[in-house]
Amino acid sequence: FVLVGLKLNLGGATPAAGAGLLSLRHAANYAYYYAVVLGGLAFSDDDRMTLLLMCQAAVSVVGWSQMSKAVESGVRGYDTNFAFDIVGLSMPITVALQTAACLGDRATVVRFVASWRPCALAALAGIAVLFPVRKTLRDPATWTGDPVVVPSAASSSAAAAPRDKAV
Repeated sequence: FVLVGLKLNLGGATPAAGAGLLSLRHAANYAYYYAVVLGGLAFSDDDRMTLLLMCQAAVSVVGWSQMSKAVESGVRGYDTNFAFDIVGLSMPITVALQTAACLGDRATVVRFVASWRPCALAALAGIAVLFPVRKTLRDPATWTGDPVVVPSAASSSAAAAPRDKAV
Protein backbone atom coordinates (compact mmCIF):
# COMPACT_ATOMS: atom_id res chain seq x y z
CA PHE A 1 0.00 0.00 0.00
CA VAL A 2 3.00 2.28 0.44
CA LEU A 3 3.80 1.81 -3.25
CA VAL A 4 0.22 2.73 -4.14
CA GLY A 5 0.60 5.94 -2.13
CA LEU A 6 3.88 6.81 -3.79
CA LYS A 7 2.37 6.48 -7.28
CA LEU A 8 -0.80 8.43 -6.41
CA ASN A 9 -1.35 11.55 -8.55
CA LEU A 10 -2.57 14.52 -6.52
CA GLY A 11 -2.53 17.00 -9.41
CA GLY A 12 -5.23 18.12 -11.81
CA ALA A 13 -8.80 16.88 -11.50
CA THR A 14 -7.79 13.35 -10.49
CA PRO A 15 -8.19 13.64 -6.67
CA ALA A 16 -11.53 15.46 -6.86
CA ALA A 17 -12.92 13.11 -9.49
CA GLY A 18 -11.69 10.04 -7.63
CA ALA A 19 -13.04 11.20 -4.27
CA GLY A 20 -16.35 12.19 -5.84
CA LEU A 21 -16.76 8.85 -7.61
CA LEU A 22 -15.81 6.96 -4.45
CA SER A 23 -18.37 8.98 -2.46
CA LEU A 24 -21.06 8.08 -4.98
CA ARG A 25 -19.94 4.44 -4.76
CA HIS A 26 -20.36 4.55 -0.98
CA ALA A 27 -23.80 6.12 -1.40
CA ALA A 28 -24.83 3.17 -3.57
CA ASN A 29 -23.34 0.71 -1.07
CA TYR A 30 -25.20 2.35 1.83
CA ALA A 31 -28.44 2.18 -0.18
CA TYR A 32 -27.80 -1.55 -0.65
CA TYR A 33 -27.04 -1.94 3.06
CA TYR A 34 -30.24 -0.08 3.96
CA ALA A 35 -32.30 -2.32 1.66
CA VAL A 36 -30.79 -5.52 3.09
CA VAL A 37 -31.30 -4.43 6.69
CA LEU A 38 -34.76 -3.04 5.99
CA GLY A 39 -35.65 -6.26 4.17
CA GLY A 40 -34.70 -8.25 7.28
CA LEU A 41 -31.89 -10.19 5.63
CA ALA A 42 -29.29 -9.18 8.25
CA PHE A 43 -30.70 -10.42 11.52
CA SER A 44 -28.23 -9.66 14.29
CA ASP A 45 -26.02 -6.65 14.98
CA ASP A 46 -23.03 -8.87 14.16
CA ASP A 47 -24.52 -9.64 10.73
CA ARG A 48 -25.20 -5.96 10.15
CA MET A 49 -21.69 -4.93 11.20
CA THR A 50 -20.13 -7.55 8.92
CA LEU A 51 -22.24 -6.32 6.02
CA LEU A 52 -21.34 -2.71 6.83
CA LEU A 53 -17.60 -3.46 6.83
CA MET A 54 -17.97 -5.30 3.53
CA CYS A 55 -19.86 -2.35 2.01
CA GLN A 56 -17.12 0.04 3.12
CA ALA A 57 -14.30 -2.06 1.67
CA ALA A 58 -11.73 -0.46 -0.60
CA VAL A 59 -12.02 -0.86 -4.33
CA SER A 60 -10.08 -3.74 -5.78
CA VAL A 61 -7.04 -3.68 -8.01
CA VAL A 62 -8.93 -6.12 -10.22
CA GLY A 63 -10.70 -3.20 -11.97
CA TRP A 64 -7.35 -1.51 -12.56
CA SER A 65 -6.00 -4.78 -13.95
CA GLN A 66 -8.94 -5.11 -16.34
CA MET A 67 -8.45 -1.53 -17.54
CA SER A 68 -4.76 -2.23 -18.10
CA LYS A 69 -5.65 -5.22 -20.25
CA ALA A 70 -8.13 -3.14 -22.24
CA VAL A 71 -5.57 -0.39 -22.85
CA GLU A 72 -2.91 -2.93 -23.85
CA SER A 73 -5.30 -4.46 -26.38
CA GLY A 74 -5.90 -1.06 -27.98
CA VAL A 75 -9.23 -0.02 -26.48
CA ARG A 76 -9.34 3.76 -26.22
CA GLY A 77 -10.93 5.86 -23.51
CA TYR A 78 -9.41 4.24 -20.43
CA ASP A 79 -6.73 5.77 -18.23
CA THR A 80 -4.89 3.22 -16.11
CA ASN A 81 -3.25 5.96 -14.06
CA PHE A 82 -6.68 7.27 -13.07
CA ALA A 83 -7.83 3.76 -12.18
CA PHE A 84 -4.72 3.32 -10.04
CA ASP A 85 -5.42 6.68 -8.36
CA ILE A 86 -8.94 5.55 -7.46
CA VAL A 87 -7.48 2.46 -5.79
CA GLY A 88 -4.98 4.65 -3.94
CA LEU A 89 -7.64 7.12 -2.76
CA SER A 90 -9.93 4.30 -1.72
CA MET A 91 -7.55 2.89 0.88
CA PRO A 92 -7.46 5.86 3.32
CA ILE A 93 -11.19 6.47 2.91
CA THR A 94 -11.85 2.83 3.81
CA VAL A 95 -9.53 2.98 6.82
CA ALA A 96 -11.31 6.09 8.14
CA LEU A 97 -14.81 4.67 7.62
CA GLN A 98 -14.03 1.28 9.11
CA THR A 99 -12.21 2.78 12.08
CA ALA A 100 -15.20 5.00 12.79
CA ALA A 101 -17.56 2.04 12.49
CA CYS A 102 -15.50 -0.16 14.81
CA LEU A 103 -14.89 2.49 17.48
CA GLY A 104 -18.56 3.32 17.91
CA ASP A 105 -21.16 1.34 19.80
CA ARG A 106 -22.12 -1.50 17.48
CA ALA A 107 -25.90 -1.17 17.92
CA THR A 108 -25.78 2.60 17.40
CA VAL A 109 -23.56 2.34 14.34
CA VAL A 110 -25.68 -0.27 12.57
CA ARG A 111 -28.88 1.64 13.42
CA PHE A 112 -27.43 4.90 12.04
CA VAL A 113 -26.13 3.33 8.84
CA ALA A 114 -29.40 1.47 8.32
CA SER A 115 -31.12 4.76 7.54
CA TRP A 116 -31.22 7.22 4.66
CA ARG A 117 -28.66 9.58 6.27
CA PRO A 118 -25.34 7.98 5.26
CA CYS A 119 -26.58 7.35 1.74
CA ALA A 120 -27.66 10.97 1.38
CA LEU A 121 -24.47 12.32 2.98
CA ALA A 122 -22.23 10.23 0.71
CA ALA A 123 -24.24 11.22 -2.38
CA LEU A 124 -24.13 14.90 -1.46
CA ALA A 125 -20.39 14.68 -0.79
CA GLY A 126 -19.83 13.07 -4.19
CA ILE A 127 -21.88 15.70 -5.98
CA ALA A 128 -20.26 18.53 -4.01
CA VAL A 129 -16.79 17.33 -4.98
CA LEU A 130 -17.60 16.59 -8.63
CA PHE A 131 -19.67 19.70 -9.36
CA PRO A 132 -16.83 22.27 -9.15
CA VAL A 133 -14.55 20.21 -11.42
CA ARG A 134 -17.20 19.14 -13.92
CA LYS A 135 -15.75 21.20 -16.77
CA THR A 136 -12.22 19.92 -16.28
CA LEU A 137 -13.41 16.32 -16.24
CA ARG A 138 -13.91 16.44 -20.00
CA ASP A 139 -10.34 17.63 -20.63
CA PRO A 140 -8.01 14.61 -20.80
CA ALA A 141 -5.00 16.83 -19.96
CA THR A 142 -6.36 17.38 -16.44
CA TRP A 143 -6.28 13.67 -15.64
CA THR A 144 -2.61 12.89 -15.94
CA GLY A 145 -0.96 16.25 -16.44
CA ASP A 146 0.63 14.94 -19.65
CA PRO A 147 0.22 16.86 -22.89
CA VAL A 148 -2.68 15.62 -24.96
CA VAL A 149 -1.92 14.57 -28.52
CA VAL A 150 -5.01 14.62 -30.70
CA PRO A 151 -4.49 12.48 -33.81
CA SER A 152 -5.61 13.79 -37.15
CA ALA A 153 -8.61 12.21 -38.85
CA ALA A 154 -6.40 10.41 -41.39
CA SER A 155 -4.06 8.91 -38.81
CA SER A 156 -6.87 7.88 -36.47
CA SER A 157 -8.78 6.07 -39.23
CA ALA A 158 -5.57 4.37 -40.37
CA ALA A 159 -4.80 3.33 -36.79
CA ALA A 160 -8.35 2.05 -36.29
CA ALA A 161 -8.34 -0.11 -39.43
CA PRO A 162 -6.00 -2.86 -38.17
CA ARG A 163 -7.87 -3.06 -34.87
CA ASP A 164 -11.20 -3.35 -36.69
CA LYS A 165 -9.85 -6.20 -38.80
CA ALA A 166 -8.72 -8.05 -35.69
CA VAL A 167 -12.20 -7.94 -34.19
